[in-house]
Amino acid sequence: MKGRLSWHAVANLQEKEGHGYTGLQNLGATCYMNSLLQQLYLVPQFRRGILAAPDNSLDPADSVLYQMQYMLTYMQETLKRSYNTVPFCRSYKDPEGQPIDPRVQMDANEFFNTLFDKLDEHLKGTLQVLAPHMDWRDQLDCRTID
Repeated sequence: MKGRLSWHAVANLQEKEGHGYTGLQNLGATCYMNSLLQQLYLVPQFRRGILAAPDNSLDPADSVLYQMQYMLTYMQETLKRSYNTVPFCRSYKDPEGQPIDPRVQMDANEFFNTLFDKLDEHLKGTLQVLAPHMDWRDQLDCRTID
């Protein structure tokens, strides 16, 4: 039976590394975004707060909150090595309403501040699910260490 394909072959799932974390795929110049989102994922209070927040948007594809929830859940539950951030990038709109261009580098601090503004906007009128978890944002103290 030469030439027959084996139905027992398993496609390469690109499983998680031994450390057990799922990364984010770089879409060109999204390292600033990926590194920040991965740092936020590693803050359990933030992750739990985002996952517990209600999303009342009409279209999940356009909701930064929904896409963030989906991404964090994927990173937490999948066995795969990485998550494709295209849906998140499409939901993250610039002031003109255009999705961010993953080929254009952005300042990480600017992205951080804008992301939190967008999340705050999504959570207006809802229970303050994130309030106990996000108060630290205004308390960040950047000092020069000699």
